[in-house]
Amino acid sequence: MRPAVVAVIDDDDDDDEEDALAAAERHMNEKLQQKQQEEDLRRQQALAEAEKNKIQLVLRTKDSTTAKYRINKTDPLQKLLDAFCAKTSTDISRVRLMFDGDILPPNSSAEDHDLEDDDVLDVLIR
Repeated sequence: MRPAVVAVIDDDDDDDEEDALAAAERHMNEKLQQKQQEEDLRRQQALAEAEKNKIQLVLRTKDSTTAKYRINKTDPLQKLLDAFCAKTSTDISRVRLMFDGDILPPNSSAEDHDLEDDDVLDVLIR
């Protein structure tokens, strides 16, 4: 009688390899998640910084109608005039802005005049 041949298959090597692949995949997913969180944080910080540079101004017409506009502090007031005139269908060459008795040049900014949130600008229409 011949001796029986028994084949021993070592599954441990396959299991170790699968564990290593699973660990590598988890590590990559964690890195991707961490990178996404960092990008989200940077985006939120950039938005917060941009929002910090904005100001809300109230435009008041002769008949005491008011409208609120949000602009960057450093943008020329011309943008504010453009928005107001577009909304009210007013000829821009007829419109001036006044604050504390002073006419504000359209090429100046809110920052130039130390304007703060919710300051009221009078709209003069000729």
